[in-house]
Amino acid sequence: MPPERERFIEQTNDFQEKHYEVDELNDDETEPTQKKTKQQKRREKKGRIRLIPIWVRLLIIVIAMVSSLVLGAMVGYWLVGDGGAPTDVLKPETWYHIYDIIFDGTERQRTH
Repeated sequence: MPPERERFIEQTNDFQEKHYEVDELNDDETEPTQKKTKQQKRREKKGRIRLIPIWVRLLIIVIAMVSSLVLGAMVGYWLVGDGGAPTDVLKPETWYHIYDIIFDGTERQRTH
């Protein structure tokens, strides 16, 4: 084995031994009978304090999904469809026309 590798292994072992000794010292310093303050007890009961509450996260996800649906429909109608204005997809007449095309000649045909 090359001497550089032996030196590296030796240094790594020394570091691990020192690190383990520091951990043992820290464990000895803490006493199990140490009294906790009210604030520490309250923090343990509450658990994790979130930066953004869960209900806000869910609201953000719903808004992102709805906006991506609307933008996808607008881009699809504008580029793939007849090339009209992208805002035409938001008009009810456009959806009535699509419904009429799909269900023409069936029981579900829309009555005018």
